[in-house]
Order: sequence, then C-alpha cells, then structure tokens
Amino acid sequence: MEYGLTKNQIINELSRSPHGKLDEYVKVGKTAAATEPEFFAHLIAYDRVRGQIRDAKVALPVISLSVPTFPEDFEENSFAHIVAQGPRELERAYRFALQVRLPGRMRKLRRLVERYLHNIEANGMQWNYTAIQHKATLANLYALSHAKKSSDVDPVGKLLF
Repeated sequence: MEYGLTKNQIINELSRSPHGKLDEYVKVGKTAAATEPEFFAHLIAYDRVRGQIRDAKVALPVISLSVPTFPEDFEENSFAHIVAQGPRELERAYRFALQVRLPGRMRKLRRLVERYLHNIEANGMQWNYTAIQHKATLANLYALSHAKKSSDVDPVGKLLF
C-alpha cells in the first residue's frame, strides 16, 4: 500500500537544485500539486520570497498549472508568480510551459506574456534599460508568444530589434 508524499517529503524533494534541469521537478511537483494543492500554492509563494533556488522559482508555478485538477483559486497565484519574474526567468518558464504542456491554460499564459511585454514597452525608461540588457531574451519572448511590438516604442528600442 503506497501513501502519497508527506509535506516534508515534498519540501525535501523540491528544495534540491538540479542545476538547470527543470524536468527533475515534474514528477514530485505534479504529485504534490494534485494531492496538496493549497500547500503547493503556499510553497510557490514562500519560495518566491525566501527561496534560494532560481530553478524552483521558475518550475513550480508552471508545474502547478500543468495539473488539470489544480484549483482555479490557486491558478492566479501561479500565473502571478510566473509573470513577476525577470525577462530571462520568464523566458525559461515559458519554454518550460511549452515543454510540459498546460492543458487549457497556455493561451492565458501567452496573453500574460504579451501584456508583460507591452507594459515594459509603455514605460519608456524601463523599456530602454530592459531592451539594452535583455535584447535576445525579449526577442525570444516576442517570437515564442507571437506578440507584436507596439508601434509607439521609442527609437532606441526599435534599433535594438
């Protein structure tokens, strides 16, 4: 007779660092999100504030969205934690979401990424800084999400792409 994972086992397994291999979080993460959704949502939020492992901050919200039985109440929490990341981590999360497949939630993630990009564009100084520092990442995010660049982006931003 096999029992589900305990909360301590979930924390122990998900606090390890696989050093760039987000796939190693999937098995335990899906089980935890399915059996303990409220705890998993709290773990995502705790990890965002106090977590030391960047891979977990990228992988856990995406994994929670890949579980079809994950409650809609906690779905917004996961989306918010994905979009609250910097451009590089957002690109990693989006690529990981494409790999893991989010049943019925991919369109919403794509729209959130588009909105993220357009919000950066709307703020001129932030756009200049971000476009200079993350040129390739932003280009990848535009391509992956099929977002169109806004026509009112300043000339510095237009020259970078």
